[in-house]
Amino acid sequence: MKEQLINKIKTVAENEKFKSDAFFLCGAATGSPNQKLLDACEKYLETVGEDQDNTEAAENLIAELEAAAANTAVKAGVNTVNNNIEYIKDILSDKEDLLRPTE
Repeated sequence: MKEQLINKIKTVAENEKFKSDAFFLCGAATGSPNQKLLDACEKYLETVGEDQDNTEAAENLIAELEAAAANTAVKAGVNTVNNNIEYIKDILSDKEDLLRPTE
């Protein structure tokens, strides 16, 4: 289960990175990149599997996912290219697993 969440977090990070690159390099209408969400995903992914407590990274990621979900709900139908809302909802539905150590 945790591996599936990690894969979804990787997908969210990849999509945000794509939006960021497209937005800044060619002005493509891929939606506004969410740098805070990208940073939180990358920080969490850096701490997965390490022999350290990643509770802070997990809590920060959960907060950014919740903020992104709330923002997306307000702007339904906007920025649909590489929209991460389904991945975000899936991750948040199992958010307690993010706080558990990787086995």
